[in-house]
Amino acid sequence: MDDLPKDVLERVFSHLLLVDIVRSRSVCKHWNQILTSIQFLRHYSKLTNNNSWLTLIRDQEDDGMANNRRLLNLYDPSLHKFYELDLSFLPPQFIIPVAASPGLVCVAESNATISLCLCNPLTKKYTMLPPLHDLVSLPVMLMIEDPESESHKILIIADGLQACYYPHNNRWFRFGCEPFRPRSPVMAFNGEIYGLEDVGSVWHPRWRLASFKIDDVYGGFWSPLRNDIWDDIFDIVKEPRLIKGRGRCLLMTGGLKSSFSLNSACSTFVILQLDLNSLEWDEAGRMPMEFFRHFDAEGGVDIFGGIEGVYFSSKKVGRLVFWNFSDVGKGCWSWVDNPLGQRNVIRKMFPFEPRLDAVP
Repeated sequence: MDDLPKDVLERVFSHLLLVDIVRSRSVCKHWNQILTSIQFLRHYSKLTNNNSWLTLIRDQEDDGMANNRRLLNLYDPSLHKFYELDLSFLPPQFIIPVAASPGLVCVAESNATISLCLCNPLTKKYTMLPPLHDLVSLPVMLMIEDPESESHKILIIADGLQACYYPHNNRWFRFGCEPFRPRSPVMAFNGEIYGLEDVGSVWHPRWRLASFKIDDVYGGFWSPLRNDIWDDIFDIVKEPRLIKGRGRCLLMTGGLKSSFSLNSACSTFVILQLDLNSLEWDEAGRMPMEFFRHFDAEGGVDIFGGIEGVYFSSKKVGRLVFWNFSDVGKGCWSWVDNPLGQRNVIRKMFPFEPRLDAVP
């Protein structure tokens, strides 16, 4: 194939899957030059519509081997394929993936003081982010793509610290005039960020939903979302968390309390849907008992949003329960094999769109 003209080779390579492109770079220097050229990367990104993968974060108790090997665990749900990408190109202390945007992953170090770097795990390019000296624990993070500038913003929300990173200035800008301590994750829709915050006490949690306009980072503030017809919507869900839905819809999921008493047991897991246009809640799904009976709803259950639905993980259960978006009825529930194996517990998951043309 080395005798073929460059444009012919590029047309042949453009039919390969993204992971095969990455593997083909190591065949020879000539192929690597073609497959890493700006011309080919731009051409390939226009021709292909890569499905989003899922970044899988293991339980820290089970992660000793992964930390030593420094692997990024990725799962392609459309092809049911699992990939491990080597992170040894990063400085040795950076081992914790914390957020992602199209083509890029933000990775934190494991030391007492938290530093961050931004990388493309496919091209093995990275850049160090400016330090935030009063960041002493892993914060709630969100990466937001900015199509107009073809770049991204990184939002950090932590105790006593709210900051946004702008790549064109390579600077952090602090924002917000009041502290906000949301439960991870936070969601972004059309220029606004949404988060759940517990404004109650240790003995009596009381949740509220608030939003923040991204463009108002200098003088804006978190605004509680209220509606008189919501009644006791936050009192029926135990340990709620937000998940991105379809269109202008926000999902909230957690244990469904059997009564309004403080220590009420959960009868199942429920998925509620909020229409951000009308501010009306609706029930989107309720886990059938054939799945729920395998979980301990009082502890050890992790819930996270995927690309087309919601995943439920537990150390007690070797598999995942998946609720798939559906246009008919209340969604579809099914068992999904754990991509990391039955002995490994998934503690966090967030979407990652693989791209070769993304530059950190």
